Amino acid sequence: MSSPTDITGRWYFCDDGWPGKLTLEHEEDERFSGMYYAERFDEDYAVTATVDTGADDEITLVVHDFNWLPEQRYVGHLFRHGRRAIAGRSFWQTTPYGFFANRSTRLALGSYRPGAVLPEDFAGRWNAQLDGQPATVELAWDAMAGKLRGHCTGRDFDGEYVVTGKPSTEVLHQITLTIDGPDECLILDGLLNSRPKNALCGTMLKSDLKSGFYMVRYA
Repeated sequence: MSSPTDITGRWYFCDDGWPGKLTLEHEEDERFSGMYYAERFDEDYAVTATVDTGADDEITLVVHDFNWLPEQRYVGHLFRHGRRAIAGRSFWQTTPYGFFANRSTRLALGSYRPGAVLPEDFAGRWNAQLDGQPATVELAWDAMAGKLRGHCTGRDFDGEYVVTGKPSTEVLHQITLTIDGPDECLILDGLLNSRPKNALCGTMLKSDLKSGFYMVRYA
């Protein structure tokens, strides 16, 4: 269960690849307020936030008068391990996009390639934070099967986990990844940064408990 100190302070923000800085202060109960600086527009925007302090640690951020909308909502989960990151999704009109925020220095994401998202854009070697647990996920695109296949390893994982993925045919930057291990199964609902294509983030389901994750590609 989160506390106000887990939420307040400065966060480095990645909104579908667009960087920014989020600063939050505790108001009362589960309510927070602050400012979001969007580098894309070089402008500050008012933010309000609420936190569900239940098992899922769900956080709803509302950025007001932003991105040509009266408000844009970001719904994510505070990582249980370390309490150093938040990840989830937002919608622009009816299309979902991924976001994540962390406490450390802003990640140098770079750019993968321009153009529309293709299924093979999900392939590669990813440095992952799965609810705060570090892991390496390696994926290859199997064009004949129309799936991604690979494996996941990490210090908190018992051996090598098998990973399979199915890209969405409706939202091209969305994918469902299943990570199967000896005693557990993780299901990731991920959204690739649609413009730079160098990060993947969203929600993770483990034993009916929702959490956040993000993955950054360096190779």
